Amino acid sequence: MPKSTTVDRLDNGLRYVVLPTTRSSDEVSIRVRVNAGVAQENNHFPTARIVALDTIQGTNWHVSTDYQQTVFDIDFASATSSDIEKALEVLYAGLTQEVKQPNAEQLLESAQDSLTDIDELISQRHLDTLTQALAPLDEQSLSQTPLESVKEFKQTYFTPKQVSIVVVGGIKKKSAIKSIERQFSLWNTTTQEQSLHSTPQLELISKAEEASPITISSLSTFHDEEDSKLHRKELLMTTLANKMLEQRIQEALSEQHLQAQVDVDNQVLFDHRLLSQVRVANLEETDKVEVKKVVQSEIKRALASGFTQTEYEMVVSQVRKQLERQTRLNDPDNYTRNQADRVVAAIDSGSVYTAPSYDLDLLNFHVAHLNEFDISKEFEHNWSTASSVIM
Repeated sequence: MPKSTTVDRLDNGLRYVVLPTTRSSDEVSIRVRVNAGVAQENNHFPTARIVALDTIQGTNWHVSTDYQQTVFDIDFASATSSDIEKALEVLYAGLTQEVKQPNAEQLLESAQDSLTDIDELISQRHLDTLTQALAPLDEQSLSQTPLESVKEFKQTYFTPKQVSIVVVGGIKKKSAIKSIERQFSLWNTTTQEQSLHSTPQLELISKAEEASPITISSLSTFHDEEDSKLHRKELLMTTLANKMLEQRIQEALSEQHLQAQVDVDNQVLFDHRLLSQVRVANLEETDKVEVKKVVQSEIKRALASGFTQTEYEMVVSQVRKQLERQTRLNDPDNYTRNQADRVVAAIDSGSVYTAPSYDLDLLNFHVAHLNEFDISKEFEHNWSTASSVIM
């Protein structure tokens, strides 16, 4: 965590993170995270999405409804202390107002411009849904959702102890903290809060669509569940192994003249397990059987013989370039908003926020002491049926 960061709580339990990232610009990004998302919905009704859209109705805020969190966001190319306080004031009003009977037409119109829903978030991560079946966000589901269900969701989860505020950018730290205190310190609720989420049983949901992607997933555990250098080393080795598998699958498909987009990514889940997933998209329906055979064959080959030094060095170079592109030097226009998103992601995963420059230094440190045999061993841990669950 950078030394300039302030992390604290108000007396009502609301947590805030204030992170100055620049002195040469007035750009500011604000994120307000609620510790509940579509996983806490009643399976039949999109209550999280309804409450989220109702909260920002008629404002300039945007919202994302993820699996275990709802995140409100707003970005300023240039903002004064007054602008920051006004934005927080507007959102506070939405967070604390009594929810109204859903107007399906208005909410769907608002969703087009102001909502990034769970399906889009999963698509951006190149990962298929690993969750319980979700209620659709459409006119029928909105019109059938009881107002009492919406009210119950908001009263249960939209409370100070479930909220984190993140303010990042060219800010005056003391002024930003004062704005948070003025707008949110009087927020108190009498409703009994749920201290623990009811986490649904995980299962892979595949949409029955024409030309749907092929996915093969693996769930494994960390040797060290605490966020530490060892934990991040494991995550790095998994990333390198999966990217080497991705390249092998892509090359094998090309050799057989099969056209498709291959992504092999990983994500730390809410229960601290590690999801690795092969996802092959943009393929012809008639090629699916053959493509799946190629994927399974390459996984078996990697388990049997591991990876080569050439593959290792190539992927390390690619990951290094990816991290370099995320630094302020190479991405000044998006750096502030990206850091705000990284702080939220750290809160969601229960890890410590680190800047891209730190991750780059950590990469260089670890790869200096790793080789292709270490990565092959980590791949076996993640993809072998003896140590993981393959779906």
